[in-house]
Amino acid sequence: MTGKEVWKRIDEKKGDMSVKELSELTGIKYQLLKDQRSRDIIPKAVDLASIARALNTTMDYIMTGRNFRSAFLEYIPYLEKASDGDLSAIRKILGMPEKILNSGKIIV
Repeated sequence: MTGKEVWKRIDEKKGDMSVKELSELTGIKYQLLKDQRSRDIIPKAVDLASIARALNTTMDYIMTGRNFRSAFLEYIPYLEKASDGDLSAIRKILGMPEKILNSGKIIV
């Protein structure tokens, strides 16, 4: 991932919002955002978290273009068909608490 790719995703999410408005929403200094944007510099993690919150997205999406939630959703039909034994094995492998998956239904 490059700074150019990261800023492309930020721009996509912010739409018509200006960098100044993004600065005001996030509390990140305008000049810093403007410089990082123009030079394709990836913001610090704490700033990325603020940007993601302001744009109603995830840091994962901004950094990789993939959203963990959407990546996970493609597996739900398979999990719903899995037996209790299979789900128990999945929970063990992933270190998940027992109540996350129960009898093929996802409990959030």
